[in-house]
Amino acid sequence: MRPASHAGHKHEAVNPHLFAGPRQAAAMVCNIASGLARVDPEGAAAYHAAAETYSARLLAVGRRLASVGAGARRKGIVLQHDALAYLAHDAGLDVVDVIQESEDIQPSAARLMELVRRVRAEQPVLIVSEPQYSDKPALALARETGVPTARLDPVTSGPADAPLSYYESVMSANCQILERYFDQH
Repeated sequence: MRPASHAGHKHEAVNPHLFAGPRQAAAMVCNIASGLARVDPEGAAAYHAAAETYSARLLAVGRRLASVGAGARRKGIVLQHDALAYLAHDAGLDVVDVIQESEDIQPSAARLMELVRRVRAEQPVLIVSEPQYSDKPALALARETGVPTARLDPVTSGPADAPLSYYESVMSANCQILERYFDQH
């Protein structure tokens, strides 16, 4: 899965936010353990055991996310930025569009009007903002279309002294938010 392009929003080769999907994060954990085992063969068993334990926990979050989309009749979602594309994929949701096509540039008035037309036509369930960006474009889009907005965290940053369970906690909170908006029939 390479969510590199969404409604005209592209990264050069691939979406670099792979870590924002728990299933992909679990694969990253196993790859890191394999790399550590290659450079430190004496610690290989410990690296692999720790990776197996942690990746199982991440995959459990991934299964919870997958149940969001699996049970939903409508699956459309608008993302503020494509950092959450892998999370949306893990949740079985369809990315209708991305508000902010560049990390550094707020959408223009013309872009917002284009988004209003698209959202009205596609009728997604949710517009998602992210904590590292201003939520003003998402809120304006929600006001104009009547589609609710919620804030999800792709874990692109966090506290310097985050506990080891930080990623899981944030992703579980994201699941809880999505479960509120996507019906589970």
